[in-house]
Amino acid sequence: MKDISMPEGDLVITNGDFLQGESNEQHIEHLLLANKGQYKNAPTAGVGVAMLRNAPLSLQRRSAMQRDIKLQLILEGLQNAIVKISADGVINISSQ
Repeated sequence: MKDISMPEGDLVITNGDFLQGESNEQHIEHLLLANKGQYKNAPTAGVGVAMLRNAPLSLQRRSAMQRDIKLQLILEGLQNAIVKISADGVINISSQ
């Protein structure tokens, strides 16, 4: 998907227009960082991984996070995403 590209979270203007580029990774990052209720137009969007940073990652919590991330990606239009969370909290998202 093409959208306004915001490398490192900042808008970039080139030749008097916003820089455009591939935006799937950018959308995924925003979904992972956003808390539910943060976007007024989509109040259920977001995972809020920053709030879970110091929480213990039991198998049950990792499974719940994987389901939530997968659901958010499906709602964003990424149907074939594979989500894995390691025991030390590393999130790996790939597509088929």
